[in-house]
Amino acid sequence: MSFPKTAFLLGAGLGTRLRPLTDRCPKPLLPLGGKPILCRAMDALLACGAERFIVNTHHAAGVYAEKFPTGTYRGAPVAFVHEPVLLDTGGGLKNIEPLLSPDDENLLLFNGDVFAALDLKKLAAEHARSRALATLLLRTDARGNVEFDDAAGTVLD
Repeated sequence: MSFPKTAFLLGAGLGTRLRPLTDRCPKPLLPLGGKPILCRAMDALLACGAERFIVNTHHAAGVYAEKFPTGTYRGAPVAFVHEPVLLDTGGGLKNIEPLLSPDDENLLLFNGDVFAALDLKKLAAEHARSRALATLLLRTDARGNVEFDDAAGTVLD
């Protein structure tokens, strides 16, 4: 399996923990080292082989149009899907279904407000090897708040 061609970036959150920085700007568009966090994620995804992006929006959605006036990023198409009411992750996925094509054999979902050094190619290869319907990459925080049921192979919390 090659790296997923389409990446769905979650950008619809409210960014409440970073107020007042997010009063007028969605958290994924806050600058980190002079570049929006979302663009850093897109750079990493493009480097792995992603070819197009879908971003859900809600709070301060117009700022996305200002940052991406041509609907592209580094030559890759970027489609924005507005959520007048927050749909959470599952609803956001369902909401972008009309934008997916039969060629989208796999879809990579990425939090648009995350900055992390992740081996996304390794993640995609492991997903293909496992033949799972979905693969979730988790990192525990300093408190170790991710719980697993190893026997069942499931995430509990």
